[in-house]
Amino acid sequence: STYVWDLNKPAVHPRASHLPPELYGQGWVAVSVAKSWQEIVDPLLPYYRTDLPLPASLTSRLDAIAAKYINPTERLTEAMRLVQDEIRYVSLSIGNGAILPRSPTEVMATGYGDCKDKALLLASSLRYLGIEAVVALTDLDSGKFIAKLPPSLLAFDHAIVKARLNNNDIWLDATDFSQGGRGFAIEQPHYGYALP
Repeated sequence: STYVWDLNKPAVHPRASHLPPELYGQGWVAVSVAKSWQEIVDPLLPYYRTDLPLPASLTSRLDAIAAKYINPTERLTEAMRLVQDEIRYVSLSIGNGAILPRSPTEVMATGYGDCKDKALLLASSLRYLGIEAVVALTDLDSGKFIAKLPPSLLAFDHAIVKARLNNNDIWLDATDFSQGGRGFAIEQPHYGYALP
């Protein structure tokens, strides 16, 4: 199929002086061969599994959290702090690292990870502690527009965690650090839309 857009003598709109230089003043078209967001999710699911064995270096820490805290809210908070504050954030966005996370075992062994690595580590840790959690893809700058785009992996540049606590969803950004509060009092990310 060939699609042609022809715009004759468009009105000129002067560039606003207060906008960042990376914003384009032209129109754009987004195209995708995917018919639904599920077509984006299905190929990624095997790489974002939270039920794989975790390394002993992590399970010993999680067991200590479970022994100290019975309340799921406290367990969530402590697991989040472990991942946020003790695993360094390092972006690994080349090759497969642009899309696929490294395993929790590799992240714990190296002590660092990017947003996908840390999100998978946190979601896996929460699952180990009996809290339902999945990785969700979003966009730092354009998350509010994802619902208006055709389904595409290119719509995302960040990964966060969607957890279920007391029959309510809570969103966590594992790349954040030194967050105060506990449970739902923790500031949740406001990226707009996300794809679990």
